[in-house]
Amino acid sequence: MKFSIKLCYVCCALIMALLLLIACTNEVASDIALVSEEADTFLQTPEPEPEATPTPEEEDEPTEESVVSSPEPEPIPTPESAHEPSANMFSFPFSFSTEDLHGDQVTAASLGEKEIFFVYFWTTWCSACVDSIPNLAELAEIYGDRVGFMSLLGDFATARDTAIRITEGAGVAFITVDATHDDFNPLMELLSSGFVPTSVIIGRDGNVIGDQIVGGGMERFQEAIEDALGR
Repeated sequence: MKFSIKLCYVCCALIMALLLLIACTNEVASDIALVSEEADTFLQTPEPEPEATPTPEEEDEPTEESVVSSPEPEPIPTPESAHEPSANMFSFPFSFSTEDLHGDQVTAASLGEKEIFFVYFWTTWCSACVDSIPNLAELAEIYGDRVGFMSLLGDFATARDTAIRITEGAGVAFITVDATHDDFNPLMELLSSGFVPTSVIIGRDGNVIGDQIVGGGMERFQEAIEDALGR
């Protein structure tokens, strides 16, 4: 009888131990699963959000920072004296009749009536001469109402086509004639400096106003013109 009771106690103890072991095993397995899930969550790398790609309209649309306004070119100052009306107009005091670069017949009357006349002696092989042609074209636009412009070309016979390219490229509107023509002998005496380019300003009486202008340059030409108009 006592043996049966002891055996019963032992069996109950074993059953309790087994149940306790099963409960512990389930709890450990649950903890392991939880830890594994947390680890997976921790180790997951978030996918990067896609960057916005600008549309063609957005790419081409300028922003305030990117818009840089280009400065407008400053206008060439025109002296007030350039267009002042005057009653001192006269025709070119030297008579001539010849052809210009384009073969058109020109005379002293072709220059019209002006207050003074600017005569420029040059050659196509002279770089300083060619460099001053644009200056004369610009001055003719500024002072054309009061000043007559004419150029005498020293190598007219051999470099006519070259002279046409030079003058047309510079926008020259005044006439260019052959310096070796007999009608211009009196003028060439006034231009005889021994250098090119040489310019003179002719007054009403056919005499030179001021000095010969040997060489070129916008400032020198404009200063001489202003001085002659002020006399």
